[in-house]
Amino acid sequence: MKHTRSSAVLVVGLTVLFSIVFSEIGAEQKKPNLPSSIVMAKGSITGQINGEDIEANVQTLCDLNTGELIATADFTKTPDDFDKRFLNTIILTGQPRCSKAVGEALNPFRDAKVIKFTRTVSFSSGEEFVGNVTYDVGSKGMITARYELKGETPKVALASVEPAVEVWTPTSSGTVNGFFRMCWKTESNARVCADAKSEYSQEGSSTMSSFVSPHHRYITIQSSVDGNRFEQEERITLFKEYPGHAIDLRNLKKFKGVISD
Repeated sequence: MKHTRSSAVLVVGLTVLFSIVFSEIGAEQKKPNLPSSIVMAKGSITGQINGEDIEANVQTLCDLNTGELIATADFTKTPDDFDKRFLNTIILTGQPRCSKAVGEALNPFRDAKVIKFTRTVSFSSGEEFVGNVTYDVGSKGMITARYELKGETPKVALASVEPAVEVWTPTSSGTVNGFFRMCWKTESNARVCADAKSEYSQEGSSTMSSFVSPHHRYITIQSSVDGNRFEQEERITLFKEYPGHAIDLRNLKKFKGVISD
């Protein structure tokens, strides 16, 4: 599935903005004067994967109005047998504020001040890792992101990742449960899949009490690895009632322009 020309322009524009913004931010972590729809985060990845330490500095930028997101992670420690593309499951897929709501869809995290979630990623081949993630909006407008990871991943070289659909289900305790299946193709064209189960909580949302029915996030991802740097572009569209499999979405006039051909 390809981006439309207008979508590609949005991605390029956000990429340029990403470079400018993070080159100008100083140690005070003060958010520059940007449109209110632009959400920025800086933070870190720590933990152990495949029995070895993992550490990285992370920067993300997203546009709430378009659902376009960009992230980079610069690693100082990483296992040799860990393909960084497995982070597709946690870095931006874990930014629930950044989703373009369509129709009657309601994003219960859009104005939350603190978001926390635990995500368990279980691979079909038996490996599993757990991520504990926190997003905290500081007094100066910059979001601090913390990713704590622990567990195992398959020891394979990945080439690409397929689109995914996450289901959000509200609970009686005021949290939100999430579930999606993510699949990759390896360099040898084999398929690797994992199920991701999440429990989200938040503080400060003005809309969580109105979030009473399941929603669906349609997620497309492009990512690359260059040495110690991992880069990811993502687009997330939030539906209240998901109209079938993603491939059928392109043929529905109701959603023309939302999901590109």
